[in-house]
Amino acid sequence: MIPFELHTYKHEDGAYQRTLTVRPEKWEDLNFCAPEYSPEAFERLYELYRDFTVPTYKPVFGTIVMYSLPEGVRVTFPEKTEEYGELFDDYAKVTAAFRTNISLKKGKFVFADSATESFFNALKNKGLLKIVKGDRKSLRFMPVGRDAGFLSGKPEGSLKASASFFTMDVFDVPSVYDRAGVPVGLCVKDGNILNPPLYGRDCLTVRRDGQVKTEKIFLKDLTVRIGQRKFRHGEGVQFMERSESVYTPKKGADLVIIKDRLIAKKIGGKTEIPAGGFVIHCEYDPGALVETKVTYEGLEDVIFAVQGGTAAVNAGVPSKSFTSPFYNFKQFWKPSYPPVFYPLNFAKDRAPRMMIGEDAGHKPVLIWLEGAGKFKHHDAKESAGSSLAEANRIAEILGMVNGIHLDGGGSAEIIADGKRHLKVSDRDPESYEEKERAIPLGLWIQ
Repeated sequence: MIPFELHTYKHEDGAYQRTLTVRPEKWEDLNFCAPEYSPEAFERLYELYRDFTVPTYKPVFGTIVMYSLPEGVRVTFPEKTEEYGELFDDYAKVTAAFRTNISLKKGKFVFADSATESFFNALKNKGLLKIVKGDRKSLRFMPVGRDAGFLSGKPEGSLKASASFFTMDVFDVPSVYDRAGVPVGLCVKDGNILNPPLYGRDCLTVRRDGQVKTEKIFLKDLTVRIGQRKFRHGEGVQFMERSESVYTPKKGADLVIIKDRLIAKKIGGKTEIPAGGFVIHCEYDPGALVETKVTYEGLEDVIFAVQGGTAAVNAGVPSKSFTSPFYNFKQFWKPSYPPVFYPLNFAKDRAPRMMIGEDAGHKPVLIWLEGAGKFKHHDAKESAGSSLAEANRIAEILGMVNGIHLDGGGSAEIIADGKRHLKVSDRDPESYEEKERAIPLGLWIQ
């Protein structure tokens, strides 16, 4: 059994807000988990785009081709191209081929070669390629990896909760190296860096000396190891993130990394920086790399850390504005990086929220603020969701002293003792029943 509390609040305008608060005994109990992959995850994401995202923002979108690769598929597209470099990842190979060999003319797909057309149609016939159309004439390809599953599935545990952001929007996958379903943000357990920090967003860190705080941890301060090779920013290489630039300089060599894998190597620079990862831009040719496994060093004194959104509470004071940088999709002239439909208006726009932090006794606190259901909502008896400002005030009331926002929206969810005690906001457009969103990473207590 894990203790949890349910509360109901009223916002200043009278709108309802239900919350669930979980208070684990100690930080050492809190782990990260990857929910078991579910084939339904791809279909669920497609339905979200078909039923809600594209109809809601139809002028923003053109034709979107969403696709996933079946397990064990043989990809015969080129492993090396002049434009994208040497590719070590099957999704990157397929996306490069699709971008190079498929165009849209008068609303119809035109294929430059039979191999691409055959592969395209094979995925479509298996139900692993779906097409959604908005108002624009543009064509975008959206690879969806086999990374996500449902928290309600395996692994079992007394607590499961959504965690950091992940690539989910079509604008989150701008480069051929990206795919949807990749967690974005620092994750540390017992000094082991499971996922690197990106974009200078707030982290909640727990040090071995017991200190808990919200802080910013930067990729450029860490050591990146590819096999036995070590790389440090400023020592003949630069670690480049997409918030800084879309492309690397026109020289040197580039190593494209997403999460814990080397995705590509490109000589000559001018490499598009992925949104879900980063590039090691080298002044020299690093030569052949035997391994593609990537590890990180530099946070050995951290027993737990997670990176999310803006700080919720800092030293007992609720944040009154954004403390983390985010891409705003309305600023189309800037490089896009996840999540593109965030931030919302800090004081006004309401959504489901997730927060993690410490209480006055330095123990963990997890808070889920239920949001309004998509397609149907009863103001008088259902949660309206909270603005960031409203959520931060509630976190203070519930005793959070230091804390950050995790991934909210349709991903927000806590399962305590095998049950979801509030409702997720993704719903069926006809029956209005809950439709749990698949995520690639969660928080977990056995």
